[in-house]
Amino acid sequence: ERAGVELFLIDEENRKFKATVAHEPYFFLIPEDKTAAGFGVSSGDMKANDVHELQTHYQDLTSTIIRMYQPRGLNRVEILRKMDLDAPNHLGLQSQNLGGRP
Repeated sequence: ERAGVELFLIDEENRKFKATVAHEPYFFLIPEDKTAAGFGVSSGDMKANDVHELQTHYQDLTSTIIRMYQPRGLNRVEILRKMDLDAPNHLGLQSQNLGGRP
């Protein structure tokens, strides 16, 4: 099953036409963060082992989601790092460290 957006347009000569653009629906998951990054520790203060543990945690989560939902039509899983714009200092340097939301 595929999803798309149908666009109804008018060209320069007032001719009407339709175009369909394929669209993949998406949603974001924010997992519970039980690592040092979840407690506001900046990436400079994190040890290499902590960073490795965090990466392993997200790889395990990604593998589980793919295993469970790919048979139901899941196309792909991406890990995106999003900035929490509600944070008081979201424009500061610390907000860009690993402690932000993925």
